[in-house]
Amino acid sequence: YPLAVANAVMGSGQNGRLFQEVRAKRGLSYGAYSTLGARAEGGALIASTQTKNESAAEVVGLVLAEFDRLAAEPVADAEVTNRETFITGGFLRSLETTGGLGGQLAAAVIDGLPLSEIETYPGKIAATTPDSLREAARIVSAEDAIVVVVGQAEMFIDDLRAAHPDVVVIPAAELDLNSPTLGLMQVRTAE
Repeated sequence: YPLAVANAVMGSGQNGRLFQEVRAKRGLSYGAYSTLGARAEGGALIASTQTKNESAAEVVGLVLAEFDRLAAEPVADAEVTNRETFITGGFLRSLETTGGLGGQLAAAVIDGLPLSEIETYPGKIAATTPDSLREAARIVSAEDAIVVVVGQAEMFIDDLRAAHPDVVVIPAAELDLNSPTLGLMQVRTAE
């Protein structure tokens, strides 16, 4: 649950750090967000944004820096409380309709969570502290991130490669959306 709050600090809504860094401070995108898939076995923390090709490498750097910053720097009590309120409010609003409640029940079943999670979730979110948030955020790092950038590579690849020398380009003609590696294995074999 601290990781859910960490996700909200990162990028849920316009007050999230990603939105503030990428959109509000620099105007590099209309928005930048993160989501966390809640599953019994763990889930993926995904950050997403859109930008022009020329600023792609800069935006990648900003997003990765925010992941590391979250684990390294103290988070103010007020920031944690504000994000807890944001998460809990959104969750409780989702339960106000039969469709919303049904969706939450279905999500719990699909994700292998006990149905009691719907009742206990707000309290678990509210129990997050700045220290527990930072501890949870330590499992997320820029070093372990898998970054996917889609665009006209010739417009950003040099800058991206300067910061991330191991970058691999998958040409659109070789992209395999039916493969979990997106066709990466075929590209690496051809190299």
